[in-house]
Amino acid sequence: MLHTPVGVEPQGATLAEMDLGMMGVGGDEALLKEKQMIDAATSIPGVMAAGTVNFTPLSGAGMRGIPIYRQGTADMSLSNQVLGSRVYPVSPGYFAAAGTQLRSGRSLTWADDDERRPRAAIVNETFARKLYGAASAVGQHFVMWDVLYEVVGVAEDGKYGDLTESPEGAVYTSSPQMEQSNVILVVRSRLQENEIRAQLQRTLEGIEPGMPIKIESWQDALSMCCSRRGRLLLRWA
Repeated sequence: MLHTPVGVEPQGATLAEMDLGMMGVGGDEALLKEKQMIDAATSIPGVMAAGTVNFTPLSGAGMRGIPIYRQGTADMSLSNQVLGSRVYPVSPGYFAAAGTQLRSGRSLTWADDDERRPRAAIVNETFARKLYGAASAVGQHFVMWDVLYEVVGVAEDGKYGDLTESPEGAVYTSSPQMEQSNVILVVRSRLQENEIRAQLQRTLEGIEPGMPIKIESWQDALSMCCSRRGRLLLRWA
């Protein structure tokens, strides 16, 4: 189980969790703060990538079982769904920061939030296989929450709730399209853990003074989460 591919690479990644809603920050202002935090984090010497996600995989939180329908479906009853999927709102830069590999297509960009364009999504391999079979998923469409999405990329499968789970479908959508107050900044760096923590604390406090920030390595976050649920304590070599 220790060698099970989980779809992320926690080693070398640090998480900074914040609740912008607690500070009364929302809407366009929240998006601006999110972009500022990503830009500021990537400007720290030794940082290789940074991006945000609202719920990290294997954290015990997030959206699951969201009904997915084929394009053109008229009957949106649960019995007519193709699958129930995990959903992760993410920013540009998340996949590089998380160490999640894209199998085809491209990553998300800020331009995907243009309301004049179709909503963009990245799906994992299980999702692509269940909806599109052997055909290429990139350029295909699906319906979620009565909204039409276009697949712009396919990411590797991972583990989302439990190490022993069967393969699940997952969708990554652009975070500005699904406003959430909770934001987790994922930062991949070459720095020692104490160095990147101190740097992130100073940097983020400069953007939003007084905001509570929880900073920890992704390895520690996974270990604590798994031990709380009575699962195997993960130790990453």
